[in-house]
Amino acid sequence: EHGQTCEWLQALMDRLEVCAEASPDKHVIQNKLDRLQELLPTRQEGETRVSEIRSLAEKTLPHTAAPGQQQIRRELDSLSHNWDLYSTKLSDTQQALEATKESWEEFDTLYDSLSKWLRDMELQLKDHELKSTLADKQGQVEKFKAQQQDLASRQAEVDTVSVRAKQLEVGESKMAAYSEQLTTRYQALRTKVKSVIERWESFVSEHEQYESSYAGCMHWLNELSKRLSQCEETSGDRQAIEEAQHRLQEVFGEKDAGAGQ
Repeated sequence: EHGQTCEWLQALMDRLEVCAEASPDKHVIQNKLDRLQELLPTRQEGETRVSEIRSLAEKTLPHTAAPGQQQIRRELDSLSHNWDLYSTKLSDTQQALEATKESWEEFDTLYDSLSKWLRDMELQLKDHELKSTLADKQGQVEKFKAQQQDLASRQAEVDTVSVRAKQLEVGESKMAAYSEQLTTRYQALRTKVKSVIERWESFVSEHEQYESSYAGCMHWLNELSKRLSQCEETSGDRQAIEEAQHRLQEVFGEKDAGAGQ
């Protein structure tokens, strides 16, 4: 009975060792958990077996010589120790695999969410029609700045993906490549939105300069028209007519000077 139980326990340990090996593949982790489920019922069976052997040993000891008693006690202690090791490792392996599976699920959820969000942001920054008015251009700049803030607010999540990837990295897995690809896309977007904002701010500045120049020019034309109207009065004495002619010459002079506006 003792020999059979030891062989049975060694076979369980071998199966458990396979389940406890680290893996970079989430599907392998799930497979290991499934195989571990098959080992969980052995807890009760093992407790029963060890208890029966202990009972048999207690019945055998009184009828056994001292050297034989020592041998039985050593074998019983060794069996109990190995069983405790197996039972503890079974629990630890189950907890480790479940924790790894949970980490994978959290990583996948965060990675997929960020990847989708990045695609949306890339599309939003891809092409934009030119705006007709200064107000529309200013509004577009504000939208870009809001996107820039949104990008900055996701930095912690991008960093978390990198950290989780390193934690899940085992052997030659592709975790680092996935996280680096996402980080590269993120940094490229931040650079792009900054460039887009600068370009559209230049559009706004040009339009502001145009409107300011246009308003100044229209004001100058209105003032010039008022002065020209004053020169149209042909009645009065000679001095009045000469003064009107003088003002008209000034208007002509300003007209030539203002043509550049």
